[in-house]
Amino acid sequence: MLKNVPIYSLALVYSCFMYACNETLPPRNLNRKPAVNFIKDIPIGKQSRYGEYTSVNKNASALNLDSLELGYDSLQLRIWLGHSLSIQKHVIILNYNDKKWSGYLVGFKGDLDSVNSKTVTKVNPKSGWYIFIKNIFNLQVLTLPDDEGIVGYNTCAGDGDPFYFEWATERKYRFYSYCYPEGNLLYWQANNVLKIAAFLEDQLDFKYTKDFKYTK
Repeated sequence: MLKNVPIYSLALVYSCFMYACNETLPPRNLNRKPAVNFIKDIPIGKQSRYGEYTSVNKNASALNLDSLELGYDSLQLRIWLGHSLSIQKHVIILNYNDKKWSGYLVGFKGDLDSVNSKTVTKVNPKSGWYIFIKNIFNLQVLTLPDDEGIVGYNTCAGDGDPFYFEWATERKYRFYSYCYPEGNLLYWQANNVLKIAAFLEDQLDFKYTKDFKYTK
């Protein structure tokens, strides 16, 4: 019955089956009132880190993502991937609410806090949500320290890739960052960050930091 259907059409149908095409993100929760004694864990004592947090926050606003600083019911985790010179960057959004997981892959083009274009794809990990979440939690994605808190860690040297992490619950928001983990492999924390990124690529079937605006 499908013998006369072009191959590219079948590929499109398969793509839309694996990923929900033309997805839109849930609305921002800008009217949410944080819980009493809500905690914001942001390394604002470090000037460079605060600048990174500010840029990520502006990107989140430009992409119309949830304002996690106001909290989230029950848990949202966002992982930002892509070198500052990448043509396209990505943010993975993992939501847990109503006792189930869901996820989005957002690809966008732009510099720092300006976004020129974006694509939104609803994703389902190859291994299923239970194994997927178990693996990234085992890599301590929620509890890894900020890289500037690791004694001897060489931050943002050369053309290292930055990795930004955000998560929020009803009572807490946390932001932390890793720059140049590939040059800090003596530290298990850097290895975990690279494992998380590689696992996301494999499970969600995408690539990051492959195309750059400038070449040497």
